[in-house]
Amino acid sequence: MDHVGGACGYCHLVSGAGRSENAQLRGLPVDYIEEQVHAFASGARRSARHAYPTAYMAAAARTIGAADLRAAARYFSALEPVRHARVIEAATIPRAVPMDFVYTFDTSAREPLGHRIIEGPVDAERHRLRDPHEQTVAWVPIGSIARGGALANRGTARFPACAGCHTRHFIGIGGASPTYIVRQLQEFRARTRNDPGAGPMQTVAARLRDAEIIDLAAYIGSRPAWTRAEMAASMAKP
Repeated sequence: MDHVGGACGYCHLVSGAGRSENAQLRGLPVDYIEEQVHAFASGARRSARHAYPTAYMAAAARTIGAADLRAAARYFSALEPVRHARVIEAATIPRAVPMDFVYTFDTSAREPLGHRIIEGPVDAERHRLRDPHEQTVAWVPIGSIARGGALANRGTARFPACAGCHTRHFIGIGGASPTYIVRQLQEFRARTRNDPGAGPMQTVAARLRDAEIIDLAAYIGSRPAWTRAEMAASMAKP
């Protein structure tokens, strides 16, 4: 189990909750976790832009042994998913200050949000110490949650509803980091995510406009986390 507290736990946290720059592992199927690690190792899953977290993940994926990978995957898979961030709609936000792969917030000044998602820890020191209980806030544009909800639940003439595959519980994505959702949709669109099963998402993402990606990420991130029971029920359906 060294990889839980080491390579996996350092970035994704020992709790498996993940951070804004990476995925939550809690509750994901064992086979899926293993599949994604193999995709990083082979280069089938890459970032759409140069990104240190992805490069580190690929390097770690190439060094972990099969037994350690299976043990870590079983550990994280047995944990109940949690919602990553408190998602807040706003026209202006505390001044965002870049810190590593996220932002911290200077409450002495404000700036317009525009049509962006800005995400970061409530307490920068707890984030720096990799506290698994740190709190994260994601500022999203006013109206984006409702717009994203319409897209995710009903789709459009250009693309189907997310709920069609992820179900009304948004299994695998509900409550995820909004900025993580943005990056994954961009990577499917850029076809740098070629892991097994990526084809349908590549097709959908290619039809998404940037503004729609922002709105979808805001809505999905605001959702309650899906549960392991909901995942099991969806996988049991023929």
